[in-house]
Amino acid sequence: MKLKSFTTTLLLILAILFLHTGCATTQPAADNSIEIATVATPDGMSLRFSKIPSDTTRIFVYISLLNDDPIDGSQMFADIRGTALEQVKKSKTINCPFVHESSEYSVIAFLSTSKDYNDDSDITINATSIAGGGIRPTHALSLDLIDENTGVLLSDTPVFTGEVTYGAHKYMYKATIDIDDNHSIGYGEGATDSLSWHFLPSMTENFVKEGFQEKGTFPAFVTVFCNLVHEDITWSVGVAQTKDFRISL
Repeated sequence: MKLKSFTTTLLLILAILFLHTGCATTQPAADNSIEIATVATPDGMSLRFSKIPSDTTRIFVYISLLNDDPIDGSQMFADIRGTALEQVKKSKTINCPFVHESSEYSVIAFLSTSKDYNDDSDITINATSIAGGGIRPTHALSLDLIDENTGVLLSDTPVFTGEVTYGAHKYMYKATIDIDDNHSIGYGEGATDSLSWHFLPSMTENFVKEGFQEKGTFPAFVTVFCNLVHEDITWSVGVAQTKDFRISL
């Protein structure tokens, strides 16, 4: 996945997250027709929609710890389509167990009726939630820069506090570059089973191919996500993040 819908969507979600910190647990959508209630459960948290339009083609959910330094990668997202989406339409419920017990989270759900997944969502819903139980790594992990800041290495294979099922590949890495206070770009190369990832030179080569014009040295960081499946929904769960570093484009 290279500088396309995942990167654009996730960066958009992060921007919206800062604008909506402190929303109520149940928050109406922009058109006042759909609400989402968040419920703490023994296994984590449950997101319960008042309704889901029958023509919905995608639900993108982003969950992140409130008031927390993200260095431990305490963020996660699920891009729900296909059979998993049909399941959610019937139950109007999304359950997420990959959270810190008793912690407060921001929840953002994007519902789209477009068949072009690069389009903006039709409905955006914001809420906060307190997690009940939760499944997280049993010990702190670090994501360290290697080879003169051209790659990263995850310190260890994650071991979780509960049983987990991985997706087709265990990990997803994503680099984020802050061009200025209001503009960030990202880069990832899809899922992998490797504990390491070299983002250079492929990242800069891809930026040139995509027509990116900015030149200079910018702050950046890399996040690693575990791809974990729960109730047929794949969650990309952040488990570690590098310290900030400088990168030249």
